[in-house]
Amino acid sequence: SDNFFVDKKRAETVCRGLVDRGLDLKWHSDIRIDTFLQYDAAGLELIKRSGCDNLTFGVESGSDPVLKKIDKDITVAQVLEAHKKVAAAGFKANYHFMLGFPEETREDIMETVRVAALLTEDSATNVYGPSMYIPYPGAPLFDKCVKLGFVPPSKLEEWGAFDWEETSKLPWFTAEDKTFMNEVQTLARGAFHNNLRVGFLTSLVYFYCRLRLLGLRRGLTLHDLDTGLMRRVRDRRKSS
Repeated sequence: SDNFFVDKKRAETVCRGLVDRGLDLKWHSDIRIDTFLQYDAAGLELIKRSGCDNLTFGVESGSDPVLKKIDKDITVAQVLEAHKKVAAAGFKANYHFMLGFPEETREDIMETVRVAALLTEDSATNVYGPSMYIPYPGAPLFDKCVKLGFVPPSKLEEWGAFDWEETSKLPWFTAEDKTFMNEVQTLARGAFHNNLRVGFLTSLVYFYCRLRLLGLRRGLTLHDLDTGLMRRVRDRRKSS
């Protein structure tokens, strides 16, 4: 549930009920960064005792200017504060990121990479994505996206069939920018999911991707040469 923890009194009552009944359940939930920060150590201990051992956060960006533009109502400092609190309470953590926001710069994207790298220094943490930004109707940047050339689907069925993994859907970026984003996205998916660190080959890919991202942060790029090959191998495996 995205909103389970919003009502603290209700959430704690449910967790207390699970504990009092001795139900041996394992469960996890999504939670906002700012909502999580409202819980004290005692509240988090109760949640953990009730069987919740895994929390998922939608961070979206590691850039404060981007977070402000999308009305996320959190800061990078709060994300890092929450992460320390998550680790101290003994939860596994999952963080979701995006890229491709209108007016997002390469510096903004590299800030997202930097924050993701910090979060995944803890082996109990996974970062998912970054996925491509989806300009849904009603979202803060939707009208801007339309003005910048985005053509939204006209029917609900078309929204369901829309391929959001393609940077071609983002008309506000140049071809060079899209190549850069493809590079970042492919490397991040290999570098920030600690569950992939199983076996020699996957561990090798993991450390290679982290090394390449470090190079990108320092301005070194292979212009999607190796990452393009990674995607082709992945697509062949999916089709086989």
